[in-house]
Amino acid sequence: VIDSLPLGDQTVVGERGLALDPSMQAKVTLARAVYQNCDIYLVDDILKGMDAKSAMDIFKKCICGLLRAKTRLLITDNTQHIRMAHKIILMSQCRVHQFGGYSELLECGVDINKLLTSRSYKNVEVSRLADSSTPLIQDLAAASLALSSSSNPLTTGSKDSPAGSAFDILQADFKESGDPLIIGDGDSNHGGSMNSRSVYTTYFLLGGGVCGIIFFALTCQLEQGSFILCEWWLAFWAENYQNTSATVFEDNALLGQAATYLDYQVYIYIGLVCLTLVLGYLQAVIFYAIAQHAGRLLHDMAIGSLLQAPLAFFDANSRGGVLSHFLRDVGIVDSLPPVLLDSLQSFSVLIATAILVGCINYWLFIIIVPLVILFVWARIRFHKATQDVERIELASKSAVGAHVVSSMEGIQTLRSLSVEQRFLHKFDVYQDRSTAACYLHLAANRWFGIRVDLLGLAVVVGVVVASFLVVEFQELYLPASLVGLSLYYSINLINVNQPAIRKSAAVHFKMNSVSHLLQYYQLAPEVPILPASEPPTPPGWPRYGIITCEGVSVPPSGTMPAKGCNLLKNIWCCIRAQEKIGIIFSTTSEQRAFISMLFRLTDFMGVIRVDGVDIQTIPKNKLRDKIAYVPQNPSLFIGTVRENLDPRKLFPDASIWKVLEEVHLSTLVSCLPQKLATDIALVADGMSVGQRQLLRLAGAMLHQSKIIIYEEPTTSLDIMCNTIIHGVLRTKFQSHTVIHIAHLPDTIIYADRIKIISDGKIAEVDTPYALLQNANSKLNSLVSELGAAQANHLHQLALDKHEKRPYVAPHIDPADFPEFTPPGNGDFRSPNNLNVLPTFHSSRLAGVLNQLPTNKFSTDRL
Repeated sequence: VIDSLPLGDQTVVGERGLALDPSMQAKVTLARAVYQNCDIYLVDDILKGMDAKSAMDIFKKCICGLLRAKTRLLITDNTQHIRMAHKIILMSQCRVHQFGGYSELLECGVDINKLLTSRSYKNVEVSRLADSSTPLIQDLAAASLALSSSSNPLTTGSKDSPAGSAFDILQADFKESGDPLIIGDGDSNHGGSMNSRSVYTTYFLLGGGVCGIIFFALTCQLEQGSFILCEWWLAFWAENYQNTSATVFEDNALLGQAATYLDYQVYIYIGLVCLTLVLGYLQAVIFYAIAQHAGRLLHDMAIGSLLQAPLAFFDANSRGGVLSHFLRDVGIVDSLPPVLLDSLQSFSVLIATAILVGCINYWLFIIIVPLVILFVWARIRFHKATQDVERIELASKSAVGAHVVSSMEGIQTLRSLSVEQRFLHKFDVYQDRSTAACYLHLAANRWFGIRVDLLGLAVVVGVVVASFLVVEFQELYLPASLVGLSLYYSINLINVNQPAIRKSAAVHFKMNSVSHLLQYYQLAPEVPILPASEPPTPPGWPRYGIITCEGVSVPPSGTMPAKGCNLLKNIWCCIRAQEKIGIIFSTTSEQRAFISMLFRLTDFMGVIRVDGVDIQTIPKNKLRDKIAYVPQNPSLFIGTVRENLDPRKLFPDASIWKVLEEVHLSTLVSCLPQKLATDIALVADGMSVGQRQLLRLAGAMLHQSKIIIYEEPTTSLDIMCNTIIHGVLRTKFQSHTVIHIAHLPDTIIYADRIKIISDGKIAEVDTPYALLQNANSKLNSLVSELGAAQANHLHQLALDKHEKRPYVAPHIDPADFPEFTPPGNGDFRSPNNLNVLPTFHSSRLAGVLNQLPTNKFSTDRL
């Protein structure tokens, strides 16, 4: 596996990196621990998520081989591993009940194999977990009371919750950044930018439309024109005042007229100043209205497209990466208006200055035109340089943050391995890179600043020299006030040029966030969740939970593969009404593809029917509402306990308490401060994976989902939770179709049938007893790898299931299936199968049978 990576063992992995399956993560963790060459190793059931053969190989070659001279503490419930241990500690209720070797415990009457392999589903067994006196309930209640009195309870959000405190958001932002060489980078959607002109145009069109843009541009020009007019009038006033003063000095009779004329000029100047203020205020109001409306629309458009994006998008981009970049882009867009307005005003001043200076002395255009060309060239160079430098600076800062967050999260591992100094050195390296990038950014700014100041100085020199030459050689009269005005604006260029270019660069960089949000909006959505006209479905659909797959193939996410590259290949099968079926997949990708196709999260070829209705004709929201999914590591969403069970508030409290009682969580919830109204964040960290799965099962019972998909966790469940979960699946979902996805056969031996999918194809499917009777079956091989004692126990359970609790098909009304055509006698070997596949025509049934090897299994294997 390591050799297949681009850089071998130097490839960066993580949330933004390569998605390792749980078994691979366990192997990497164990290898890291072994590499440290410690004296004591604490192995917390790390072999649970692996297949039996890999687990036994690692146990023999690593734990009993490489580490044979070390002290090893292995937490496990695997009887094969326990039998090979030197000493065994049996613990219950935080107390050591037995200690000794395997043979010593057997001599004392402790049958470890019977203790761990017997799974009773009686209420007397599961009632212990529901007892409020157990330490778990007391700890959770105490923790929730302490947290509820905290001033900021949101800071204790669940590790699996997608939302929490502001610190959680910052953590996600830091986690998503690191060294540039990352496999499966979550920033692939940020890889390119749209055309700059189209981004600016779209931004302003979203904010105010064509009329809004024209009105704003007109206001900008009027405001800048009125400001220049004020300056020109002041120069005109000064020039007239000088001439008027000389005339009045010669003729005192004109003194009264001069006073009146002075008042007239003052009033005009005050009016121009007031007009400039009003136009400036109006310009700011119009611009901020446009910018706020554009920002709001961009947010709504982007979030709407993300929520309807297909699963392939989130396979290519990590969820944390999408969230952190979306939040960052929205924040940048919200901070864009002040910078953009300042940039527009600065460039308006530059344009007005060039026009004013040229109008006062038209010879200056000879100087201004080449300087403008140099100015534009410097701006383009500066934009290209600073854009790359700012990206480097941002990446280097993010690397520092990511290293700090990951180090703090794994501080226990770092201290246990005594590698603090190594990570401190890595922090120094990351910090040096960040400082170097920051210095490079400052140096680029100074490089540009010096050259812009030189351009501004050239304009000032040109104004002075051109004015002198015009007066000296052409003998033209230039009023001193206008020369002073042009000189004032030329000097002002030195103060305006640098901020204007820097602001334009900042605006250009921020507009990349607008481009990113527009790219989110352009994501191809799933088929509309709520189509205009929903196809009719039978009343009460689905009534039986019959799932049929007719030639179904699933390509890798986001691609239409070449022949033979499908994750699932030409699947023909039927899951019968109210059947409990266990499925074992050879790879995690096959497992994900199977779940995704049932929920229509990914594209697939072929036909899948639920109670005879093609799921492609069912609106996605209705289909997904009818199937309950209990993942191996359920997420608890921010909100109350009630909102996690009934987010749409369709059921009364009495119904919720009833399902909580049935999954043995009512005592736990009743101990919480506000019962069902308690914030789930207060207790999420204290809930085990098993309890979270029970909470999801309670939600499935509450919504009366006819089809249940249960995904067995890769981590080890405690015996009580494991007992409760399997008891609930067997006793509370008798009238439901249950698909139990397992990693090992010991947890699905109670199923009506077991299906094994290998290399994307159905390798075998039949009752557990029938498969175990076949010495060449894959199930028999998997059971044998568990050890003789465990294998004998599973054989006995399969026999009991076959003799005492065989599958009995419920009565199915043919009127519920308008396509149903009773098959001929030659199509079935057992008349009971008439109620098994009511959705197939005779030709379809023959197609299903032809896809399976008839020399391995009986006809009721379907």
